[in-house]
Amino acid sequence: VQTCALPSSVGIVGLGVGARSWYRQPGQDWHFYEIDPMVDRVARNPDLFTYMSNCAGDAPTHLGDARVVLDGQTDLRFDVLVIDAYSSNSVPVHLTTADAMQLYIDRLADDGVLLYHISNRYYRIDVPLARAADALNLDIWVKFHEAKARAPFEGDTFVAMVTRVGQTPQTILDNGGWTRLDSDGGKVWTDDFANPLGSLKWIYAR
Repeated sequence: VQTCALPSSVGIVGLGVGARSWYRQPGQDWHFYEIDPMVDRVARNPDLFTYMSNCAGDAPTHLGDARVVLDGQTDLRFDVLVIDAYSSNSVPVHLTTADAMQLYIDRLADDGVLLYHISNRYYRIDVPLARAADALNLDIWVKFHEAKARAPFEGDTFVAMVTRVGQTPQTILDNGGWTRLDSDGGKVWTDDFANPLGSLKWIYAR
């Protein structure tokens, strides 16, 4: 477990309306990854949303499939890489496999942090992530935040954090709510095998 300085480089997979840019601090180098050019145009239009124009207008958006783009960016190393490309009712399998996790780790600094936003109505995405982390000899933690209000667009939040062994920042753990996650021993999802039906929530609620 390590101490945690303010990250100097941050990658965000999944731009959305650019809300994550609100967390950007002066001097930080941010990169966004988005598969849909229309999403980037909408996020950067201040007549529609102002997160990007106010907070990260100079940060590049790398268009295309994030795995393909990151695979070619061998010179980049992030202090924090966030995978925020999951919808509320499906699993982008190619972003969830052990092969994908290895690529993300390869794009981190030695003490970097990989974060997955895995809130989902129907699937336990933490299950395949735990298997992948175990197979790759990585530490994985999860944190669940229950929404206090049930307003539109507000719901429970589930996050997974992956680091190299012994490199999890203590300052993050001290924030509370993090639980170390163990693999259930099931078959690891790879680019050649995945079983989304096996991670349905009803299976784990029986």
